[in-house]
Amino acid sequence: MSINLEFIDIALLSNVQDAISEISDLSFSTYDSNGILLIPLKREDKLISRIKAYASGKDEHEKFIRNGIEKAITRKEASIFK
Repeated sequence: MSINLEFIDIALLSNVQDAISEISDLSFSTYDSNGILLIPLKREDKLISRIKAYASGKDEHEKFIRNGIEKAITRKEASIFK
């Protein structure tokens, strides 16, 4: 599935993301169906930052994100990973 980004209002999507983060106390990123980052985290967990500081940790984190995106695409529904 391909998304035409010219039809997505990133500012509005960012506001929605901020509201959900505030309500849920979870910070999250928004990706498109190709795994391209649309909106980054507003605040990153300190543990994740440390893990990503190492090459192997960064690779594992990227695999984890890619796997989550692939599963979300298959389900055709919103997906949240903590």
